[in-house]
Amino acid sequence: GFYYLINAMPDIIKKQKMAKLIIIGNGSERESLEKLTRKLKIEEKVMLLGSIIHTDLWKYYGLADVYVASSIKDKKGNLESHIVALFEAIASGLPIVATKLAVNKKYVDGENGYRVDDKDSSSLASAIIKVLNSPRILDMGKHSNDIAKKYLSYQFCTSEYIKIFKRVVGE
Repeated sequence: GFYYLINAMPDIIKKQKMAKLIIIGNGSERESLEKLTRKLKIEEKVMLLGSIIHTDLWKYYGLADVYVASSIKDKKGNLESHIVALFEAIASGLPIVATKLAVNKKYVDGENGYRVDDKDSSSLASAIIKVLNSPRILDMGKHSNDIAKKYLSYQFCTSEYIKIFKRVVGE
């Protein structure tokens, strides 16, 4: 999905001159993503940081204005998803733009961000620009934090697991 996100950047930069994209992590697509940034002449706007120490992630969430989960299904039908990072971003109080494949409406509900179709750079760009231009951007982040407290807490997750276990064992 990073291919579509990087392809969205020229449209984002037209509307938000200061916009930068930070991608954390390594993978087999890194070289092709670097080539794409050079082809689009946006290498100064896209930072492919590679792997970082997990305990440093909070610094990057703190730098961000929006978190984007551009997940797609690959040609083999595998879902490319980064759900832990997405939930960390929600808990960090960031507005979210995510593909519909990445997350359901419970976690990105229109109040804390937007869900878009996968493999659609134009929709990604529009949603990101909408968040960045929104006078409600701080409220969107607060709503993300509220969602995290409601649905991502240990208490909530434990109670959901208990419900599943009871259904499985027939209670």
